Amino acid sequence: MTFIEHQSFADRWARYETKNDDLQAEASNFVNATYDDFAAGNINSSDVISANTAMFEYGT
Repeated sequence: MTFIEHQSFADRWARYETKNDDLQAEASNFVNATYDDFAAGNINSSDVISANTAMFEYGT
């Protein structure tokens, strides 16, 4: 018989929820901060980069 520790699972789930909330907030901030300028043609699409993209492209 296999048992799982409820607290261990609950801690992991809480971390996943926190990461999800953080990513959604970052995406929302990113979109809100750039959409108006992008739509108006004030910024080039190549200048728009998220922290996630920066991490993977420039962090290695």
